[in-house]
Amino acid sequence: MKMIFSILVISVLTQSIEINAQWSSTGGPPSSRMNQSLVTNGLNIFSGTDEGMVRSTTGGGNWLNIDNGITSFNIRTVNYFTDFPYPSGSLFAGSGKVFWSTNNGDLWSVYPNDTTIVPGNPTIFSVLLNQNQIWVGTSKGVYYEQGNGSWTPVNSGFPFGENINVYSLINNGNDVFAGSDRGVFKLIDTTWVEKSNDFAYTLGSADGYLFAGGGLFSGNVYMSTDNGDNWNLSLNVGAAMDILSIGSNIFIASYGDGVWRSTNYGNNWSQINDGFNTSAYKTFSLTKNNQDIFVGTETVGVWKRPLSQIVTAVENETITPTEFTLEQNYPNPFNPSTSIQYQISSISQVTLIVYDVLGNEIVTLVNEEKLAGSYEVTFDASGLASGIYLYKLTAGSFIQTRKMILVR
Repeated sequence: MKMIFSILVISVLTQSIEINAQWSSTGGPPSSRMNQSLVTNGLNIFSGTDEGMVRSTTGGGNWLNIDNGITSFNIRTVNYFTDFPYPSGSLFAGSGKVFWSTNNGDLWSVYPNDTTIVPGNPTIFSVLLNQNQIWVGTSKGVYYEQGNGSWTPVNSGFPFGENINVYSLINNGNDVFAGSDRGVFKLIDTTWVEKSNDFAYTLGSADGYLFAGGGLFSGNVYMSTDNGDNWNLSLNVGAAMDILSIGSNIFIASYGDGVWRSTNYGNNWSQINDGFNTSAYKTFSLTKNNQDIFVGTETVGVWKRPLSQIVTAVENETITPTEFTLEQNYPNPFNPSTSIQYQISSISQVTLIVYDVLGNEIVTLVNEEKLAGSYEVTFDASGLASGIYLYKLTAGSFIQTRKMILVR
C-alpha cells in the first residue's frame, strides 16, 4: 500500500509540474490590440500596440492605458534606457513621432521637444541609445539627436539614400547595425556598409553572435559569427518578428509558429508553445524581467512563462552570486592589459564601459544581456597614454565605478 501511495504521489507531482511548465495569459491588454513591441522596467511591463501604450505594474496583471501626451497611437517600438538621462532612466515609444517619458509612462512628451520632429515625419520603427545619443530607425532611414534639439540624418551608404525602411537598430560591441528592407548594414565611421541583402525586420545579438529575422516578408532567421561579414541560415521559419537573447539562449517570436528557442546560440531550435491557444501562435514581440519571459500576440494579449522553465544555465556558473559587485582590476597598475571581474545576481542588461578622467568614453567592453553569474573581461590599453582611467558597470539599477592606472 505504501508503494502504491508513493507512486500515486510521484505521478500527481509529475503531472503538476508538466501542467505548470507552460505559457499563461496575463489577461491583457484588450484582445483588439496588436502587441507590436514589449519592454520591462522591474515589475512594469509596457506594450506598444496599434492603439496606444499599455502598462502593467504587477508583472503582467492590471493593464491600463498610458497615453497621456501621445498623439500618434500606432506604437511600432518601445524601449527603456536605464541611465538616460542619467540617473533617472527613460521610456521611449516610436510611432509617427518619438515620444519619451521619465515617469514610467504616466506622462509623455515629444522627444527632444514639442516643436522638433524627425524630418519628413516618418514612421519610427526602432529606438537605440548609442553613445548616450538617441538614434531612430525610420521609414526614411536613420537619424540621431545629439543633444542640440535637432535630428541629424545618417543615411550615407544606403543604396537609395533615405528611401529605406530601417526596422531595427542594435549595438554589437562598439558597432551599430541596421536591419532594413534592403538588408543588413554596418555603420563604419559615418557610412553604412551592406553586410547582407536579405530582408531584415529584426536583429539580435548575443556574445558576439548576430541574428537577423525576416519578419512577415522574408521569414527565416540568419546567423553571423564574424560580426556580420558572413551569414548562414539558422532557422527556417515562416515569419520571425522579434529576437530576444539571454546568454546562449536565443528566443524567436514568429507569426504563426509561436515561440522558438535555441539553447546554443542558434545551432539547434525547438518550439516552446505549451499552454498557447490557437490564436496565441501569432506572436510579435518578446521581453523579460528577472522572473519571467513575456510574448506579445496579435489578438490575445501578452503571455508569460517563468524563466526558470526555459533558460539554461551558463557553463561554469554553478554558484550564483547573491549581489552585484564590480571588482578591482588586476593587475593594477598595469601595462598594457588587465582583467576586470564582476558578479551579477540576476538576469540583467549589462554594460561595462571604460572612460578617461574627463569622462570621455574609451571603449565598451560589455553591452548585452547576462545571466546571473561571475564574469571576467580583459581590457587592452595598447595605444593609450599612461594615466588614470575609470571603468563603470551598469546592471539594471546597479551602478558602480572604479579607477585603474595605466603605467608605460
